Amino acid sequence: MAHVTSVMRREDLAHTPAARQDLALRTIRSLLDDGLIEIGDILGASDERIVPWDLSVDAAMERVHDLFIGHYDEPALWEFAIWLGLTPAGERLAHALIGQAVD
Repeated sequence: MAHVTSVMRREDLAHTPAARQDLALRTIRSLLDDGLIEIGDILGASDERIVPWDLSVDAAMERVHDLFIGHYDEPALWEFAIWLGLTPAGERLAHALIGQAVD
């Protein structure tokens, strides 16, 4: 989640905390619904594999909302507690999009 918020700030994608929160939640939900990302915990400090939460999309989004929105002013509680990773379908799409950008 730390990377998500840093990209939003760097690219100036939203101008207020509420707009950043809304953009993050809508984007994560869309990517989860499309099966392009998984959300979970990190396996360990030296291994960045994600251990997916065993939750429905709705329950996962509720957890993200509780951490990210409910404790927005306390980033230590959510920055490294919410991990996102591409699924195989997400990786294929990312590679296809990168290939289109290069052409």
